[in-house]
Amino acid sequence: MMKLLHCISCCLPIEIAVEIHEEKEGDAQCLDDERNTEKLRDLFQSFDIDGDGRISLEELHAVLNSLGIHVSKEESDSILSRIDTDNNGHIDFEEFKSFLKAMKTECSVEEEDADMAAAFAVYDIDGDGKIDAHELLEVLTKMSNTLPSMKSSGITLQDCVRMIAQHDCNADGKIDFHEFKAMVK
Repeated sequence: MMKLLHCISCCLPIEIAVEIHEEKEGDAQCLDDERNTEKLRDLFQSFDIDGDGRISLEELHAVLNSLGIHVSKEESDSILSRIDTDNNGHIDFEEFKSFLKAMKTECSVEEEDADMAAAFAVYDIDGDGKIDAHELLEVLTKMSNTLPSMKSSGITLQDCVRMIAQHDCNADGKIDFHEFKAMVK
């Protein structure tokens, strides 16, 4: 269960994950600063499909599957139960934020590497070990078609090229696994 929960936290939309992690590497406290709290709120709203301020089982299940984390309803219910600390059947923003903060501090290095590999695989559609701009655009487009808060994002191929260029250490126009790890840590 912990591995699946951490994988969920690793599969944040890439531009949100990068911005959250860039400011203070490896510091769970970074989730508390004002700028990142707003980014987390945006992410929370992506999960909160009906906009009622809480994530239901149905919303959690739909979003996880849209992110390529294929889970059964029972697994989604188990995840919700773990995050829903007040046991009201929904995840509110503070529970969501606490969950992500806990995932930053609880996992071992081995779990983190395995979960990073799972997150990387979501973006590496052709399985060649690199994420190119077309793959990034495809994943972000799928997300924008599923997540209401991203529908108006209008991400273009050129935007994806720019995102990749910011973290492409070897200048090959692609993000390999090591660059991906450095980018989201």
